[in-house]
Amino acid sequence: MGYLFAGGSPDGVILAWKGGSSSTGEQQGSNPFQPAAALNGHTSAVISIEVGGGGKLFSGSMDGTIKLWDISTLQCVQTIEKGHDNAVMSLLCYSDFLLSCSLDQKIKVWAATGEDGRFEAVYTHEEGDGAISMCGVEDMDGKPVLLCSWNDDSVGLYELPSFAEKGRMYAKGEVRSIKGGPGGLVFTGDATGLVTVWKLAAAGATSGAAMAE
Repeated sequence: MGYLFAGGSPDGVILAWKGGSSSTGEQQGSNPFQPAAALNGHTSAVISIEVGGGGKLFSGSMDGTIKLWDISTLQCVQTIEKGHDNAVMSLLCYSDFLLSCSLDQKIKVWAATGEDGRFEAVYTHEEGDGAISMCGVEDMDGKPVLLCSWNDDSVGLYELPSFAEKGRMYAKGEVRSIKGGPGGLVFTGDATGLVTVWKLAAAGATSGAAMAE
């Protein structure tokens, strides 16, 4: 088993737990993860974490900073001081790129084009509302689609890599979480406490059904 990472504390620390074997978990209790390290470097709360290929961990904080960590050493290898002008709400790895979204109304695409493979911004998509959460899925034709929620209670669907808008879903409240499922299903959780299940069609059209307790 690998690492489990968690952030969110006001001091900006990312906590890492190391997974062990099932027998180790049985010996030490029901939790197979054991504390391994504390990743220090952020000066404000970390609110987004993404594990990428090549042993990379990305983290975004309330102050707009993005950090890149080497998972093998648990050391910070790059800091992007002004990744955004507001909180980095969500991070997503797509192919060789990193996508970040923020309350500064922007989605940014980052690539390792700089000196020594350092990540630099290569594209910015901007709208009129703050961005909250992102998720990558495939439509019914197998084409990659980015879903991003905005604080106008909508979720935009964007073709990748062009960022052409394919459609838009409207929730009952601000969508805080988005997850893709099998068969073109998309699940959203909004500020009203509602979980909605959407069906993604080939052309980007959607239909939804709400689930509430």
